[in-house]
Amino acid sequence: MPLQNAGGWVNEEMIEHFGNFARVLYKNFGERVKQWFTFNEAWVICVMGYGDGFFAPGIKEISETPYVCIHTILKAHARAYRIYEEEFKDKQKGQVGITIDSGWLEPSDPNNPEDIKASERALQFKVWSLKCDDVIKNMYPISSKFSFLTSASKYAFISYMITIRLFIPTSICLIRSSLACLQLQ
Repeated sequence: MPLQNAGGWVNEEMIEHFGNFARVLYKNFGERVKQWFTFNEAWVICVMGYGDGFFAPGIKEISETPYVCIHTILKAHARAYRIYEEEFKDKQKGQVGITIDSGWLEPSDPNNPEDIKASERALQFKVWSLKCDDVIKNMYPISSKFSFLTSASKYAFISYMITIRLFIPTSICLIRSSLACLQLQ
């Protein structure tokens, strides 16, 4: 069954499925592979696939869906990282990381303070928000929280906060420090 039929990356059940998938790969290829990257460009997967709908699975749901997707992917990454650290690292001596797309954004009008602020917020969201900050420091940048609140309805924001359980300690413990290496593209 395609994973999208079970809800795809907005379904937290994918975390355990991904962990099991990673375990199979580590077990079968870990003697030869020393650098593992769990996801390539989570922003593209979540925003382009679950927000804009340009890429698979083609879902156009701009409100909270891309945020839920990124949070689920981060937890799946963390699960795969923890499995490697606990079950394979001592013997295989490898590393697990994540690849983050790092496009650069400039203001439309470099003399307009509003455009400058907008490009700074967009850059924070694209490169760091919901990805690096969460993996490294386990916190979402304040500007991303507020830009989401102003760009979506309050109902969607509250739904988003409840759905991904931002402040539940088990999520914090799972994601915190789940990075042995980081690749920027």
